[in-house]
Formats: sequence, C-alpha cells, structure tokens
Amino acid sequence: VKMAVWIQAQQLQGDALHQMQSLYGQHFPIEVRHYLSQWIEGQLWDAIDLENPQEEIKAKRLLDSLIQELQKKAEHQVGEDGFLLKIKLGHYASQLK
Repeated sequence: VKMAVWIQAQQLQGDALHQMQSLYGQHFPIEVRHYLSQWIEGQLWDAIDLENPQEEIKAKRLLDSLIQELQKKAEHQVGEDGFLLKIKLGHYASQLK
C-alpha cells in the first residue's frame, strides 16, 4: 500500500521538518498543501513540459483548478475554527490568481 506523500511529510521531525517548512512559505502556503493534499497528489504535474511554452495553457488550467478546489474548501468551512480557515484559504485563493 502506497502511503500518501503528505502523510509521510507529517511524520517528519527535527531538521527534516524545518527543511520542509522552509520549502513552503511565501510561494505556496503549507495550509494549501495540507488541505488540498489528496487533490494535489492526484494531479499529473509531470505531464507539463516546463521547456515548452505551449504547455503554459495546460499549466494555467491546472492552476485555475487548484484555485477552484481551494475556494470550494474555503466555502465548506463551518464553526468557530472553520471561520478563520475560511478566511485564510479564501485569501490564498486570491493570492494565487
């Protein structure tokens, strides 16, 4: 049984955990990685050829889908804890646009 990458990442400790935290941050919030982990890991990221400018449309479509998933996740947050998360995820969706 293959363990999801994000589940493995959550088990990191010490220097490895700090290194992972530094990889995320400004450019891609760790909360987005956490809350969309299944969706992110289900995408064919390797299918986009970064050397080919014509692949930009495919990359843009993938980014748009990520933003939609993030907005959906934000909209479905409820309760006291969900309120803050709804605001944060909505903010990240706006930043990624």
